[in-house]
Order: sequence, then C-alpha cells, then structure tokens
Amino acid sequence: MKKRTSLDRALLEERFTIDAKKGTIHYRVAVKGNQPGAKAGTIRSDGYVRVKIAGKPRFAHRIIYFMATGEEPSYIDHVNGRKSDNRISNLRAATNSENMCNHQKREPQGVYLRGSRWHGRVMKDYKTYRITPTEDRDEAVRRLHELRESLHREFASC
Repeated sequence: MKKRTSLDRALLEERFTIDAKKGTIHYRVAVKGNQPGAKAGTIRSDGYVRVKIAGKPRFAHRIIYFMATGEEPSYIDHVNGRKSDNRISNLRAATNSENMCNHQKREPQGVYLRGSRWHGRVMKDYKTYRITPTEDRDEAVRRLHELRESLHREFASC
C-alpha cells in the first residue's frame, strides 16, 4: 500500500481557511489565479473533492478533518456516505473495517439502468452476453445470475 505523507499544518494554515460547518476550503492567499476567499478544490469523477497543495492533490476531507481536529487518522469515514459532503459533523475517524461497513451498496456488477429498463451483461471468452431488458431491477439481477451460472458454472460469483 502506498504510504501517505503527512499534512503540514503550518503550510495549510498559511494557504487555506476552512469552514468546518459547511465542509469547504477557501484560499487565504492568491494561488495560481485563485483569489483569496475563493473556494479551493474540484470534485473528481468518483465524487471526492481534491485540493492541490504544493502540486500534490489531497483529499479535502482529510484537510478539513486535520485542520479541525489536529488528528490525521488512517481512515476517515463520511457518515452519510456522500463523498463530497465534507462537513466536520459528517466526518469521523475509522478503521478500514469500519469504513468498509459504511460503503454504499452498488448494483450487482453487470446490471445497469438505461432509460426506464434494467439491462445486464456478462463476458466470457471475450464475448459479451446480455439479458433481455426488464422494468424490474430484481428480475434483471435474477436473470443475470442465471446467465452467469450457465456460462461460468462453478466459477460464477454472483
């Protein structure tokens, strides 16, 4: 596992202010075209907010938690599961196990909603197999499970 470098409190306090109640970070000084007071960070495609510090992207929730509490735990859990909700009331120190317990449930792999109908697909030997679309999610999951069982037999993992 990649080792995380510690946050530098002096550098953070020199460059940023936080609003822990709102879960936002603002520039204290002008940085690369951003004016003092401007909101720092961008939302990534996976939902996390990242802020660049000395050219390195950092998770906003780690910065906010550290600046608010002075602690830098190995894992920080978003209580409500929303990765961009960085209010201090929504952040808590956690173990890896505790953090995984609060993971959002995902659709079974291969099942997806397109328009108003549920679709499913599975691959075997570089070929894609699809289920008949249905309006019922549970029916799509059942059909996909059956398709996997028929294609992969004892190696099916649904």
